[in-house]
Amino acid sequence: MNTKAKGRLESAISRLVTFQPLYGTVFLFLNKIQSQKVPTMGVGVVRRVDLALYYNPDFVMKLKDHELRAVLKHEALHVLLHHLTRAKHFSYNNKGYNIAADISINQNIEGLPEGCLTPELFNLPRDKSSEWYYETLKKESGDDGIEGYADGKGDLVDDHSGWADCADDDIVSEKVRNISEKAIKEQEKKGWGSIDG
Repeated sequence: MNTKAKGRLESAISRLVTFQPLYGTVFLFLNKIQSQKVPTMGVGVVRRVDLALYYNPDFVMKLKDHELRAVLKHEALHVLLHHLTRAKHFSYNNKGYNIAADISINQNIEGLPEGCLTPELFNLPRDKSSEWYYETLKKESGDDGIEGYADGKGDLVDDHSGWADCADDDIVSEKVRNISEKAIKEQEKKGWGSIDG
């Protein structure tokens, strides 16, 4: 266990809980699991029905403070927007859907590490849903698939190979819904300020 990385992560989460509880509150309900198997960071499922934030301690330590908070916002949005179960619900390829979901949410987060996927890298319009980006990329990618089409255009800031580990989508969906409601209520107490619609 890298205690420095754990401390940095906890400090960044505490800052979000205090100043932007919409994002920070999400992490109060997730298991935090350090793992060298995950190249960066990602939300996923643990024990088949519980939610977790997996993080590589080396990745956490190399990020600047504002980048770490931005990546955490990115992960929180995956939870808040129910991305963990939407790929399966629509029978999408998990990695392709992760690319589309990243394009959809990254455009709303300032301070992400350089090279993150955005609509502009694909000459696509802004403010579309992850499903819209998925379907559009699927048409444009042809035989290469979305992963091949996206290769070299930018970087995934996260790893969501664990999205496919859901044993029971209904349980995970209900947990996500409860977390989202609590996060929204906490942000409403503080006011929405600069948080995008």
